[in-house]
Order: sequence, then C-alpha cells, then structure tokens
Amino acid sequence: MPKVLFASALLWPNIGRLCRAFRNVGFDVGAIAVAEHPVHRANAPNHTFVYYRGEPRESLFKAIAEHRPDMVIPCDDRVLDHLCHLWATGDRDLAGLIETSLGRGGANGELAKRGTLGEISGLPNVKVPRTDNVASVADLRDWARRYGLPAVLKLDGSWGGQDVVVVRNEADIRRAFLEMSLRRSVLRRLKRYVIDRDVEALRFRRRAAIGVQSYARGRPANVAVACWRGEVIAGRRGRGAVREPVRHGDRRARGRWRRHGVGGPVHLRPLQSVRAARIRFRRR
Repeated sequence: MPKVLFASALLWPNIGRLCRAFRNVGFDVGAIAVAEHPVHRANAPNHTFVYYRGEPRESLFKAIAEHRPDMVIPCDDRVLDHLCHLWATGDRDLAGLIETSLGRGGANGELAKRGTLGEISGLPNVKVPRTDNVASVADLRDWARRYGLPAVLKLDGSWGGQDVVVVRNEADIRRAFLEMSLRRSVLRRLKRYVIDRDVEALRFRRRAAIGVQSYARGRPANVAVACWRGEVIAGRRGRGAVREPVRHGDRRARGRWRRHGVGGPVHLRPLQSVRAARIRFRRR
C-alpha cells in the first residue's frame, strides 16, 4: 500500500479533504498539522503528527521518519518552504523523497520564486505575465515605462492573495512600492507574532523579494493539478476562466522543461477523480 504524508502549517481545511480522498482510493495516509487542527480528530488520516510552530522543520523531519511516506504533499506555502530547506540538508534519502514529491524545481525552491516565472515563460507553449523583481521605486518606474501599467506587486513567500498591491497609474508607483516594503519589514513580522502568536513569521521569514507582474485582465481563476513524471494525472478547476492547457511539445522542448524541474509539458485532460493518481502511482 503506497503511503502519503500531507503537511499543513495553517488552519486551512484542505488537508482534511485531501486525506479523505486519498484514503478512499487505497493510500495509507498520514497528516502533520498544528495541535489545534481538526484533522487530528478526524478519521480521514490513518496517522497524525503534531506540527510544532517553534520547531517546524524538526517536526516535519520526525513525521517523515516515523511514517516513511512514498511522497509528501505540502498543503500551504509555508510547509513548501520548510521542505525546500530539508531538501538542502544533504540527506540523500530525504532529498530523493522531496524531489519525488515536488520535482527538482519545486524541491530547490526555484519555482516558488515569482522572479523565476520570467525564465519559465521562455519555454514552448507557456503563457505567463511579464514578471521581474524590483529593488527600488526607480526600478519600478523604469519597469512601468518599459512594459506599461496597470501592474501588480507581489511579495515572495506570501499566499492566499495576501501581500498583493495593484499599481494602476504612475501616481500609484511610489505609494505601492513603499507599502510593499513595509509589508516585509521586521516590525510587521513582530506584529504578527504579538497579535496572531505567529512564531514562524518572526523566526523563519526571510527578507522577501518584491516582484512586479503585468496585469492580466479577466475573472479570477484557480486550478489545482497533480503531476507524476511529467504527466498531469489529476486536476480540479476553480471558479472562473482557465487558460488553454499546455500541450505536448517536441522532444527538445520536453528536455528544456525537465531542466527547469517541471518534468515536461503536459496535456491537461479532464480529471475523473483522484483515483487516477492511485492507479498511476508506483512505489519507488
């Protein structure tokens, strides 16, 4: 029976639904979450482990060692960041597990950086907004003159629509950049620690890069997919329009995808259910 470990640092409900779906199709399911998360009282996972905010990486390492999963699935960006740090510790078995779970580009953290989208946009049949990092108001002004407005400022390491500021005209540039600079300040992290008791915001948040991205007009959209060895085997569309999926390219194009750690361009077929993941999954 294949084993999977779901990991969550936040009180989001997605981990419970994922545990139930994977258990229903035959996985031995483990879950690690903060002590107050309802998943510990649910019957969806076979085993649960406590995620300690003061020692998150140690908690993840211990849960992996005890459950011995075939893959680890992070349920939020904070856990993803911790897995990237564990990948870099030099433990070959652990690094192999994380690469199997996230792909090379996911394991080393490159794909989590918004500035990396600029490199991915050069791949065949990939459409992403123009994305660059900016370090000053002057940088942002130069970018706006070159690529135009409106644009969106985003902070690396943020999630759930937080730390996003829309720059609609040139008069907004200075205000928007200063606002983003304040959002990554130590004082803001201290506020989150005092008010929200968010230990990780104070201890682990690196000085995040500020990225600027061309504004994409349209309705909000979301899609979640599961990939295995370069093929999308499961997916779910959220509300709104979704761009046309990437289709198979030639052999040379697939090689370029793999060098970026993505695994290969894929054709997004309509998903039947997560059962497809169970059928396609093979133990290493």
